[in-house]
Amino acid sequence: MKYGPNVNLKTKNTRRFPMKKINAIKSYTLKNGQKKYRFTIRIDKKHVTSRNGFYTYDDAALAYLNLKQEIMENKYRVDQNLITFKEVYDDWMPRYRQSIRDTTYFNIHRSFEHYILPLFGKKYVNKITIRDCQEAVDDWINTIASYKPLFLRTRKILDEAVRLEYIDSNPMRKIVLPTTTVKIKKVIANRREKNFYSLEELQRFLDAAHRTGLQQFAYFRTVAYTGMRRGESLILKWSDIDFDKSLISVTKTLVYSSEYRRYEIHPTKNGLNRTLIMDDETMEILSAWKEVQKSFKNNDNLVFTNRLGNYWSSRVINDWQQALIVTGKYLMH
Repeated sequence: MKYGPNVNLKTKNTRRFPMKKINAIKSYTLKNGQKKYRFTIRIDKKHVTSRNGFYTYDDAALAYLNLKQEIMENKYRVDQNLITFKEVYDDWMPRYRQSIRDTTYFNIHRSFEHYILPLFGKKYVNKITIRDCQEAVDDWINTIASYKPLFLRTRKILDEAVRLEYIDSNPMRKIVLPTTTVKIKKVIANRREKNFYSLEELQRFLDAAHRTGLQQFAYFRTVAYTGMRRGESLILKWSDIDFDKSLISVTKTLVYSSEYRRYEIHPTKNGLNRTLIMDDETMEILSAWKEVQKSFKNNDNLVFTNRLGNYWSSRVINDWQQALIVTGKYLMH
């Protein structure tokens, strides 16, 4: 329903339609002394919009009531100028999160919080330019080796803005991605150097673990010689280990659920089980640890547990690792 005049317009000094005073309508005066009217109206919890330039109060009131009616009937489309990158992200992430694991969500969320949102979060999506996108990617290349995920995730949010018709095209799809230059190769090399032990460093670390305790030694030796992910190693069971054939089967992983604030058992990351051929020394260390663990409560048959038979949390493993780094006089940057 549209509001319109309902009185005789020929009648002087008579309002075009009777109504209570609308407090949102305010008058203002131009520099030339002319009086005009304007108003601000709330669209939803996040957005408001304004109209101005009305010559009479009645004109402003008519526009106000018609706009209010559109909003109440959900016919009013929020102006794209009011939509920020972060608002598109906040709308997209809950839907996307349903299709990924919590660990993946945390990694993606951190990348947005640390790298993407500081650059784009407060920008209106229709104001983000190709230059903005190019400068962001260039900055990421100069600071981190794995710039590609940041580029792809930013592009995904802007694709969502296109889908929702907030913008006509995605500027992130028009930038020039660099080839692997000498500078990028150097950053990647430095990153790899920081994330991996040399054989000498690994031996020093394992020696420190050996001096600390058999369980820590068995744990880090197993992880180092199998390449198992943290979650896979924490949920490893003795039934997964074949001592006769020196094999370890990896069939599941432990994942922390932020929603329920607990650890949950999931299939491996790619959903594929794998069997690892082990060296004799690692199997002997695991066998020795199994004998010691017999004094523990272990109803779930887990390989690595506390004395109550519960699996260790990832935080405990981090504490072990940091303590062993200090003990082994090895600094991991």
